Amino acid sequence: MKMKPCQVAKTLTCAAVLSVFALSACKPADQTAIDQVIASTEWVRPPSLDNAIWNGNEIRLAGAAEPNGRVVLAGMNGRVYAANAKPDGSFEIELNVPDQGLYLKPRSQIGQEFIDGHGLVFLKAGEHPVAVTLTDGEASYRLAHNSALEAVDSDGAMMIVSGHAPTTSVPRLLVDSRVMPVELDSSGHWAVILPAGKGPSVIKLGERTYHYPGLGAVESGIEFVSDGWRITRKIGDNAVQSTWLPVDR
Repeated sequence: MKMKPCQVAKTLTCAAVLSVFALSACKPADQTAIDQVIASTEWVRPPSLDNAIWNGNEIRLAGAAEPNGRVVLAGMNGRVYAANAKPDGSFEIELNVPDQGLYLKPRSQIGQEFIDGHGLVFLKAGEHPVAVTLTDGEASYRLAHNSALEAVDSDGAMMIVSGHAPTTSVPRLLVDSRVMPVELDSSGHWAVILPAGKGPSVIKLGERTYHYPGLGAVESGIEFVSDGWRITRKIGDNAVQSTWLPVDR
């Protein structure tokens, strides 16, 4: 399984437990047999999304799950998008994204039971489209492309700065004029964890400078600020996490 920055140890304030949706979906004729095969195994691979391709307001999401398994992306409004994984575990789902954006929870379906996949997917089309997997207490993962600086996640006490670089070139990262060490994984992704307050920061990556706007307010929800999308959400009874996704220009 490909490692992602979001797989670093959790450091932000306590993770929230996502609500379980009551879902129903029509099965193909051979799905019962598939369910029986999956149910007989000791472990079912939960779905994860790896890539996204935009075509206007439509997006094609690709990922990996249990071979031959049933994958569903559950929307907050009860809408479900579903597909069967191929024998190698790969799957694709195409859908139309409304103007206000869309949150989706990846799940594996076995009969009427559901196994949660990693994180919560947020999609927004338009002039600056974004497709990202948000994970409580971890680095966010951009799906549509690999940006030099992909995301800044913070709960006001800790901050995770993450991005992507060629595996042969380690970028020079400065946060508020402090040089931060960067280590790349086998895919060129990196994530740096550092203490931080709730206010803005200046992030310099190579020759480019980014102005991180700081922690947002939950009531602000999704907003475009400092040349990037900022998504602020509750992740516990009292905890808040902001994810800032800079836009390439």
